[in-house]
Amino acid sequence: MLGLTTLGKHYILQELLAYGLTEAQSTEFCSKMQIRIIDVLLHKIYCSKEHFLERSRVLLRKAGALRASGVENIKSCLESLHDAISLLVSLDPMLPFLIYKEREL
Repeated sequence: MLGLTTLGKHYILQELLAYGLTEAQSTEFCSKMQIRIIDVLLHKIYCSKEHFLERSRVLLRKAGALRASGVENIKSCLESLHDAISLLVSLDPMLPFLIYKEREL
């Protein structure tokens, strides 16, 4: 852990949000910056098991940024989605069955 305060984490998340909002103006630059910020969040801040929910949310955000940055990143996008789902399933092995059961209703 970097020992970042809650305020520091908040600033990093706000920067990620800002790049997401300005993406329409400069798609390639904003996508690259989002992915860099997401990598910091994944490797420095949300790297322990106690942050499983935040980590899975960031992985989903990474998948979206990769998808938006072009077809050449589709494999990485799918890997991020797989990692997010695997993380949640590892914490609750019944999750896939619960999701499938809800869809039937």
